[in-house]
Amino acid sequence: MSNQLITARGFMAGHARVLDRRRFELLFEGAEAEPVLAALRAHRNPDGGYGLGLEPDLRAPESQPASALHAFEVFADVAPVTTPEAVELCDWLDGVALPDGGLPFALPIEDASGCAPFWAQADPHVFSLQITAIVAAYANRVAAHDPEVAAHPWLARATSRCLAAIDALEAAPQAYELAFAVRFLEAVHDRDGAAPGLLARIAEYV
Repeated sequence: MSNQLITARGFMAGHARVLDRRRFELLFEGAEAEPVLAALRAHRNPDGGYGLGLEPDLRAPESQPASALHAFEVFADVAPVTTPEAVELCDWLDGVALPDGGLPFALPIEDASGCAPFWAQADPHVFSLQITAIVAAYANRVAAHDPEVAAHPWLARATSRCLAAIDALEAAPQAYELAFAVRFLEAVHDRDGAAPGLLARIAEYV
């Protein structure tokens, strides 16, 4: 292990969550996937979504699209291992998505204690390219090794919604939206014929 990784491991021992320490062990120390998935389950709700601070500045217990992003990050990390929890997360997203498959920035929060204002004040009825693009990006990465996620109807709807929204851009979007649109197009680059051209076009905004 390099000196940089040794230093990182020491920092994480004093500061990181159990989930992050398990992911480090998986990615850099050859550990098994199950401890990572077990740590992720601490943030899982009965509805199949994730909350409870999985997004660090969104501490509310309710399942949220931002937490779905971080769950998909973990499901991508454990590849080629698959888990039915990834498909169940797609089911939850299908249930909370807007009619066109897009996601709002955040869903309603009953108690905003410990939540950044931009989460608590989000309109749950308005499509967010920012959050939909990054959630769909990681879901597509999981789909590369999980056939059930790849075939899920929510992923197809969300992917189409993001492609249409990116195609409709007429000026540089705000930075997070642009960054996540790029990451989304990278994730679907080899799965959708429209992605390479859109990626080349929005690269002009970088």
